[in-house]
Amino acid sequence: MEKNQVNNQKIIKRILILFSLIALAFTIYMIAQIYALFYTEAQGTTNHNIAKWVIVVNEVDIVSAQVEEFSLGTFNVEGTSGAEGKFSPGMTGYYEIVIEPRNTQVSVRYDITVDDTSIKANNIHLIAVEETKVKNTITRTGKNTYTGIIPLSAINGTYINNIKFIFKWEEGENPDEEAALNISSVQVPMQVKVTQYLGEHITEYVSE
Repeated sequence: MEKNQVNNQKIIKRILILFSLIALAFTIYMIAQIYALFYTEAQGTTNHNIAKWVIVVNEVDIVSAQVEEFSLGTFNVEGTSGAEGKFSPGMTGYYEIVIEPRNTQVSVRYDITVDDTSIKANNIHLIAVEETKVKNTITRTGKNTYTGIIPLSAINGTYINNIKFIFKWEEGENPDEEAALNISSVQVPMQVKVTQYLGEHITEYVSE
C-alpha cells in the first residue's frame, strides 16, 4: 500500500516536472518571438534612417527635412518686347529651380514656398508652376506652396526636376504710368524643403 503511494507520488512529480518544462519552453518561445519582432522593427528603422540621401537644389547640397532658401540666379524674360534688361507691364518672365537626387535610395518629396511679398510691383503675379524636364506633376498644396514627388524608381543618376515659376506683369489702367524694372531687381525668395516621400496623399490646396 505504502509502495503504491510512493509510486503514485513519483508519477505525479514527473508529470509536474513535465508540465513545468513545457510551460518553460512555451515561455522561452514567446519571449523569442517578441524579441524577434522588436529586433526586426528596430533593424527596419535603422535601415530606414541610414538610407543614402543626397539631394542637390540649384547646385546646393541640402540635408533631409532642412529648409533652405536659394539664390535663383537670373530672372528670365520671355519675348523680345520692351527695353533690354528690363521687365515691364505686359511681359512674362520666370525663375527656375533644379532638383537633382544623387545617390539617393528613397523616394523624395519637395515643397517649394514662394514669398511674393517682396515683389516691387503690385501687378506682378505668379501665373503658372510647371516641371519642364520630365513633365512631373506639380501640386499646389498651400497658398504659396508647390509640391512634387520623385519616386525611387525614377532615380537613376541623371534624373532631375526642373521647376519653372512663371510670373506676369499685368497691365494696369494706366500702363504708361508704370515704370519698368531692371531684371536684376525682380527678386522672389523661395524656400525649398526636401523630405522622404512615404506614400502620403498629396492634397491639393483649395482657396477660400
